[in-house]
Amino acid sequence: MNLANFSKDSRTARALVAGFSATTAATFLLFLSHLAVMLLARLEPNSIYSNMADNPLVNGASGAIYLAVTLHFVMGLFLALIYAHLWRPRVRGSAAVRGMTFALFPWFLSCTVLFPFFGLGAFALGLGAGILPAAGSLLLHLVYGFTLSLAYQPSAYNLSRRTSGTEFEEDRHAVRQAKGGALGLLTGATVGSCIGLAGIFTFGLGGLQMAGMPGSWLLLALLFGCCSMGLLVGLLAGAPRTA
Repeated sequence: MNLANFSKDSRTARALVAGFSATTAATFLLFLSHLAVMLLARLEPNSIYSNMADNPLVNGASGAIYLAVTLHFVMGLFLALIYAHLWRPRVRGSAAVRGMTFALFPWFLSCTVLFPFFGLGAFALGLGAGILPAAGSLLLHLVYGFTLSLAYQPSAYNLSRRTSGTEFEEDRHAVRQAKGGALGLLTGATVGSCIGLAGIFTFGLGGLQMAGMPGSWLLLALLFGCCSMGLLVGLLAGAPRTA
């Protein structure tokens, strides 16, 4: 099987795997940045950090955390499918460049649609924090695009170049690995959500709070973050090395 056939056969499966990895990487970074902002807001109560830690968008997401995270991951997977089927085949450049330029579009929509919808103004300038919120959002989206592009690469599934020409010899389990990974992630997300809900109903969120953040944030961020980081490291570790 050549590289083109491999790409077509596993495009959707690889998009789901890469989309999950990229969304979780961005979510984990979002968790760390939000934790830092909340700590700074406590140190400086009447500062721009207070506005960033306490606003309609943050409060709305915290009040309906599972809905917010579900929509966040659904959108991340949907964008990954668009990247795989529409953007990547039509845009030239390295994988990282294609991924990060693609990420500029959802970033721009977030700044011009999502932020104003929650009363923050375009690019969140209504918070009085200057370009800091928009710059932070840009960083998150670039991390998403960069991770998406790397995890989606066919090289992540350990294809090796034949000595005779441009053909690629595929590990016979590569397509099965990609599709199995996508199915495993979807199944794992379902099981993980059930376990999380069971834990909350059993123990409540009070004992899981950290630095004033809802306990479910910590639970979800660690769960998805560890899964995604492990998956990403595994994909990159299996990529062929060039001399």
